[in-house]
Amino acid sequence: MDYRGTPVSVKRGYLNGEVVTAQPEYEEVRAAGQPLRRVLDEVRAEARLPGSAAGSRAP
Repeated sequence: MDYRGTPVSVKRGYLNGEVVTAQPEYEEVRAAGQPLRRVLDEVRAEARLPGSAAGSRAP
């Protein structure tokens, strides 16, 4: 996914086909150049959105 122009990979955990956890790659979060907590929170929230490419159902 993209965080303000910086690509950030996200590991997702699924339960019954739904995203239940999302963990951004730490080094990529640091590379975003923003406060870590802000980037982590925003990326996690976006990764869990139903129907979005970032929070899509498990295949």
